[in-house]
Amino acid sequence: MSVVVAGGEREEAGTEGLRDPRVEGATMASYEWTRFLVVLVGGVLGFGLASSGLYAAGYGSVPVANLFAITVTAGQLVWVLGYGVTAFVLWFVWLRDLELTGV
Repeated sequence: MSVVVAGGEREEAGTEGLRDPRVEGATMASYEWTRFLVVLVGGVLGFGLASSGLYAAGYGSVPVANLFAITVTAGQLVWVLGYGVTAFVLWFVWLRDLELTGV
């Protein structure tokens, strides 16, 4: 059984969900990789620049918390939370469903 997609072409049933009718030759998998890379690069660059900016402005070494006799500075807090949130989002959205098993 075939179905008509954008532009009048015919495709086999079951494959219409894999094609993006807005862009010739693009698949949804390519959009997922693009989204993954945007979150990865944006998280690394964004939080890296934020942490670096705090240190450059002189606020990176300002203590913001004291946990178990360890002083946490603003730069450390932004670094840990930023990269932690980025890693969690990448895992939760894309990597959680992978079955990673040893050989």
